[in-house]
Amino acid sequence: MYWAYLETEIGILKIVTNEEVALKVEIVPEKKEDHPCDLTLETKKQLEEYFAGKRKEFTIPIYHQGPPFQRKVFEFMKKVDYGTTLTYEEVAKSVNNPLARQAIGNTIKNNPLLILIPCHRIVHKDGHLAGFMYGNEVQQKLLDLEGIKL
Repeated sequence: MYWAYLETEIGILKIVTNEEVALKVEIVPEKKEDHPCDLTLETKKQLEEYFAGKRKEFTIPIYHQGPPFQRKVFEFMKKVDYGTTLTYEEVAKSVNNPLARQAIGNTIKNNPLLILIPCHRIVHKDGHLAGFMYGNEVQQKLLDLEGIKL
C-alpha cells in the first residue's frame, strides 16, 4: 500500500493506491508523511489538475469492491460527465432498478474514491443536496468547482 496527501479547498485528501489501482481517496483530519509509488503520484497530480480546473476526466485505474449492485452503480457514476448532475432516480433507472433510490444513496455514502467516482454529481430530484458522505458544504464546493448551478 502506498499513500500521499493533498491539501485542497475541501480539506486534506489522503490518496491510497497499490502499484496497479487507486483504492481510496478520502478527506482526513491531518496530513502525515507520504509513502507514494508512481501511481500514487499520478493520482495526486490528476487531482491537483482537477482542483486547478485543468482536468475533467481521470485516467487512473481504480478498484471498487462490494456487491454487484454497488459495483454497477459505481461503474455508472464514473460516466457522469463533468459539470452535470443526475438525480438518484435517474441513476436507479440507469442501473435497471428504478425503485433503488435508497440503495443508490447508501452506495454513494460508501464511495471509497471521492472525486474519482463523482458521487458529488448525484442530487435529489428537486435539486437539493443530501446524503453526501462529507456533507452538503463539501458537495457544494465540488459542484461549484465544476460550474454546476442547482
